[in-house]
Amino acid sequence: MFGWHHREEHIPIIFISYFRAVEGMRIYVAHKQGADFQDELYAKLRQSALNTEHTIILPHEQIGVSFDSKQLLHQGIDVMIAEVTFHAIGVGMEIAYADVFGVPLLCVYRNGSKPSNSALQKAKKVIEYETIEGLISDIEKLLPEFQ
Repeated sequence: MFGWHHREEHIPIIFISYFRAVEGMRIYVAHKQGADFQDELYAKLRQSALNTEHTIILPHEQIGVSFDSKQLLHQGIDVMIAEVTFHAIGVGMEIAYADVFGVPLLCVYRNGSKPSNSALQKAKKVIEYETIEGLISDIEKLLPEFQ
């Protein structure tokens, strides 16, 4: 429906207050629109333990459906993961919103890329990764630092 997925439920953004009672963290994943994250990142995140332990919000999970990430970040996200391998104005804006609303930021980028220094400076933690599986493993290790 709106990119929300907790366990096997699809819940519209208007029910964000529901997530205050859900165990685990509310994690928003930001990335450049148009990048091939559907097959590579989304599928592997949904198959990981992160998906059963936390609420993961993937902004482009439902193609053609969008929502107001500014409002989402303002209303209650525990951590934002920003994929900054590719420079993107939209991700930069979401990083700025997260900063304004006090949402901790974890920046991730693929080995060999040149992410924006301004994005990395806003991050509480940074992960450089080679594979999505390795990235997910590193996220699982770092998440307790965001609780």
